Amino acid sequence: ELAAKEQPAAEGEPKAAPPLPTLVLAHDTTPVAVTACEAIERHLERAGFAIDRQPWREGMKFDLRYVELAMWEPVVDAPRVFGDRSLTGGPSPYMTLALGRLAKARDSQQVRSRLQEIHRLVHDELTVLPLWQLTDHFAYHRSVGGVGDRPAALYQNVDAWRTELRLEADE
Repeated sequence: ELAAKEQPAAEGEPKAAPPLPTLVLAHDTTPVAVTACEAIERHLERAGFAIDRQPWREGMKFDLRYVELAMWEPVVDAPRVFGDRSLTGGPSPYMTLALGRLAKARDSQQVRSRLQEIHRLVHDELTVLPLWQLTDHFAYHRSVGGVGDRPAALYQNVDAWRTELRLEADE
């Protein structure tokens, strides 16, 4: 007799979905990257994925890679992010052509049109998940304690934050 798990589904009942694969999530070892990837791992596990979080090393195989980067000027940054020796593992022939056309743009209308072409190619060829904006610095009033020495995120340890009432005479 078959065990309960091995019994075929009764006629008309949906079959159980096969288990989802384990995804390798590669990341840098900075505090921000580790904290962010821990959160990503929790969310993906809730969706049914098993996650194998690993520090990034050159040449490693991965399914997802967490990268912190800032795009300040698309004309300059597009080749850096999507061109040869980029984070994407190398461009397709279509991306190479589009980046070359961007480099030869003569005016703002051509630049805009060619950046839109690159945007379409990125959409079609890559899965880029822009996450949240992480800032490098933040300021807080000296009356707030419990923030920590070097928090990796703005509201990290917010439950431990405490304020001391200060009167103007104390300032």
